[in-house]
Amino acid sequence: MNGTFPRLAASLILVSVMPGWCFGQTFSSYADGKQFSVDVWPEDVTKAPQWKADDENPPLSARKALKLANAVREQLVQDDDDWKWIMKSVQLTPTDNPKGGWFWLVCYEAQLLKGSSSGIAPNLRLAVLMDGTVPKPDVGEWKNLQWELTKIAKKEATSREGWPGELKVDLIETKDGWDAKVWRMPKTPGGFVVVTISTAKKVTAYRKGK
Repeated sequence: MNGTFPRLAASLILVSVMPGWCFGQTFSSYADGKQFSVDVWPEDVTKAPQWKADDENPPLSARKALKLANAVREQLVQDDDDWKWIMKSVQLTPTDNPKGGWFWLVCYEAQLLKGSSSGIAPNLRLAVLMDGTVPKPDVGEWKNLQWELTKIAKKEATSREGWPGELKVDLIETKDGWDAKVWRMPKTPGGFVVVTISTAKKVTAYRKGK
């Protein structure tokens, strides 16, 4: 991953609860141009060991839940030269099932190692049931063209110029794709480059500002 993430609504770390307990709960998160959706179904929670009212601790410890979630997280998103994934929280979460039931919700966030970013950071949420099951998320394309083009342009500019700190991208659509003007912040005369990106999302030209 690379670059600055655009400002998005708080729905980027959406926890959406479907109407009616029988439909379960869906937890969505976004990273690296993908959307991850995890469904927690009441019947699956009910089949797992229950955290009874007279038990001090749940059947599955937070430490074990984190270990299981970490293994799945590493399959879905990885650290790279620009971003490092960290665990933000491990939460005991109740279901909407009238019969009750609990599961763990493990939340991750990617931290930028160099420079700065705006908007909401890449994030991932995984559920862990009390029997140790980690429901695999459905993975789909995060259809945010602006984010994708910004990422391509910043990666190209950073690799060529080695600019530290914040970068700002202005996108101009052309008949063959886009011209991305990448500014090093704060803006100064000539302190930008233009990255030309084709409709196939490939860099086809690069020039420095004047």
